[in-house]
Amino acid sequence: MKKIIPLLIGILVFMAVLTYIFLGKLQKTTLSQTNVPVYLMVGKAYQGRAKDEKLGQIFQQTQQLYDSKTLQGNLVSVYYRTDGSVADSVNAFIGMIIKDSLPQLPEGFVYKKIPAGKGIRGTVKMGSVFALSPEQVQNEITDFARKQKIKLQPFVIEKYIGKETFEMEILLQ
Repeated sequence: MKKIIPLLIGILVFMAVLTYIFLGKLQKTTLSQTNVPVYLMVGKAYQGRAKDEKLGQIFQQTQQLYDSKTLQGNLVSVYYRTDGSVADSVNAFIGMIIKDSLPQLPEGFVYKKIPAGKGIRGTVKMGSVFALSPEQVQNEITDFARKQKIKLQPFVIEKYIGKETFEMEILLQ
């Protein structure tokens, strides 16, 4: 009996470590300073409460557009940070990055262009059940910029490249 207890504890610890790894807790963000290209996007702007049904609808409409393969591109969300904004408020543009303008925009969608510039990119591989949250990646980019004494633009670009990769970019001022 005394030999079984340490064995059971060892098995439980091993299973806990495997679960931790499987859930993505050992994932790391790869940070780099980079030249961010011009982004031409098709999507919808949203300004309002984070928990508003309309925001969810915009995400669903964009996901449907992506899944239908009507447009070729990657999913993107651009979030604007403003000083003094309400804690649960969001100012965003949700859509897809495309290569060229379209002969006809999907109904209700508009173009948005983000100019090229130098920026900091955080990349996370999303191979497990849970990936790092965008907030964690943004905090890592902000900490990196602070240590390098770099000032950042007041918006964040989140790109979902297939189902494998998440990238966040913040342009430098």
